[in-house]
Amino acid sequence: MTAATVAAAGTTMVCNILGPYVFHGQVPNDIQGLIDSTIAAAVTFGAGYLARHVVPTVEHEAEKIVSASAVKAVASEVTKLANIPAATVGVPSSAVAQAPIPPVGG
Repeated sequence: MTAATVAAAGTTMVCNILGPYVFHGQVPNDIQGLIDSTIAAAVTFGAGYLARHVVPTVEHEAEKIVSASAVKAVASEVTKLANIPAATVGVPSSAVAQAPIPPVGG
């Protein structure tokens, strides 16, 4: 559900409650606009606050889905594209730093 949907539903509910009890009929357009703006701002703020403070589950699910073979395939392609010697793939970075650098151009 998006923030816009929640804001529209909230505005409708508030106007339906205020209409018969406060205004004894229909809510005036000016008041309805004020209510709409206030609720939209509050819902948007709430959605923005939650978006920053909630850990996204997509990343955690993606880690479960990606298999080791897919990671190895991508690493192999990156190795080919970067022209890194195959012996250094999967080696700790401290060992790679001490490995000789191959000459450029072959």
